[in-house]
Amino acid sequence: MTGQAADSWQVLPAGTFALDGGAMFGVVPRVLWQKVLPPDSEHRVRLGLNCLLVRSGPQVILVETGIGRTGDATFGRRHAPSDEDGLASALAAAGVEPEEVTDVVNTHLHWDHAGGNCRRRPDGSLEPAFPRATYHIQRGEWQFARQASARMKGSYRADDFEPLDRAGRLLLLDGPATIAPGVQVRPAPGHLPFMQVVTVHTETGTLFFPSDLVPTRHHLAPAWGMSFDCEPLVVAAEKRRWLERAARKDWTLLFYHDADAPLARVESAGGRFSLRPAEGD
Repeated sequence: MTGQAADSWQVLPAGTFALDGGAMFGVVPRVLWQKVLPPDSEHRVRLGLNCLLVRSGPQVILVETGIGRTGDATFGRRHAPSDEDGLASALAAAGVEPEEVTDVVNTHLHWDHAGGNCRRRPDGSLEPAFPRATYHIQRGEWQFARQASARMKGSYRADDFEPLDRAGRLLLLDGPATIAPGVQVRPAPGHLPFMQVVTVHTETGTLFFPSDLVPTRHHLAPAWGMSFDCEPLVVAAEKRRWLERAARKDWTLLFYHDADAPLARVESAGGRFSLRPAEGD
């Protein structure tokens, strides 16, 4: 893989937030999901925001941008974010300034994945939070977000992505693409028609970022989806396809929304999946 590998990757924990447990687990009965992720008094579960930082040659790539600071007081009461500056703090701890980020990959444009794309100027207007970065988004997702139906409208905030277009920082993708040596994105529909997943190949192995195809370790079973999924049966099929590949190739998985143990490796036996610790990652 020499010449076709990224240099390194690291997880950037950008805080946690709360979301209704029933929405997070869809048709899975509460009596089952509450055993693995107990809800609070308002029936919410605590979720992580595990962004990804990749270095590949001169490129500094950020995958997802958390929830950002564009939410209002109602948003804060509803979702109880632990730290709206979480991504900035994680980047600073990694020794990266916003101006050093060359590329941002959004797997999709829901507010919990793209909320940190933009920042407010002193005059209240919005600008890209990573001013020198190219933002890589599937063209279909860009169009879907801008024309969101009534059912999906609450998951999108135009302030998270419209300023990117105005600033000329947007690159729309049409299917699989290579972001940098060792860093690829590929469509993985179901949660949304045009969501993309990310693989990062290094000399020591491969990291798989499944985004909301497998949001937490508790969503490993193909039937355990979310009420936010546009096409639950497609999610189940895509999940099985990608997890079988990850198990066969011994990839490390990064679960974006897992607040407790975001990294693991997957095993497949008899049509069922299980996890083991991602030792050495």
